[in-house]
Amino acid sequence: MPPFASAIRTSIAALLAVPVTLFFSSLTWLSAKVLPRTLAADRAIRGWARSLLFLAGARLSVEGLENIDPTCQYMVVANHQSNLDIMACFSELPLQIRFIAKKEVFKIPVLAAAMRSVGIISLDRQSTGPTAMRELNRKAAEVVKRGHSLIAYPEGTRSTTKELLPFKKGAFVIAAATGIPILPVTIQGAREMWAPGSKLIRSGKIRLLIDPPLPTEGLKKRELDELRDKVRDMIADRYRQLQS
Repeated sequence: MPPFASAIRTSIAALLAVPVTLFFSSLTWLSAKVLPRTLAADRAIRGWARSLLFLAGARLSVEGLENIDPTCQYMVVANHQSNLDIMACFSELPLQIRFIAKKEVFKIPVLAAAMRSVGIISLDRQSTGPTAMRELNRKAAEVVKRGHSLIAYPEGTRSTTKELLPFKKGAFVIAAATGIPILPVTIQGAREMWAPGSKLIRSGKIRLLIDPPLPTEGLKKRELDELRDKVRDMIADRYRQLQS
């Protein structure tokens, strides 16, 4: 896409992203309060994700949907190279997904109310140690008990290159503590649309590749380390394949 066209698209997306987010945040909160035993809130979240992807000019394709059992809960683990990654996952994965958000996000009034209403987990990055991890595991277990899946980007931050960063172990520890399998998801194309540090959004195609789930129940610390490395290598391989 020519730079001028990208600038126009970026301006439109920036102008509309806030009202779109406020609208769907309000709808999510209302749905969670009025229709808590239905999928109304999740449909509102999916509507938010798809609306923002539409504004960005994203075309999405998904492979491996047969590897997901919508009646099961998973820890979705994906690579992270763009702000568009989470919208792509919420848009295309047939799961009730919840995530762990840094506590600063909960300072945004309408968005915070929506996140709390559907069980998004607040994380204080300054709070570490066994006590903090036990509390995080407790909150995650409550989310899973309600029938929801979790999603994590174990690189911890967006990669500024096409290479994956090392995976942190937290998502795998939470998955083992709650007994849910890891669902590896590879995302390609989001970085080409909106790279970290870039002020321009370019229209393009985002591809998601879903691998079969990997069990975590009963794994010991050393085995979790091995699983983390295996999943990172798998996603790195898939990413290279999708790039070619």
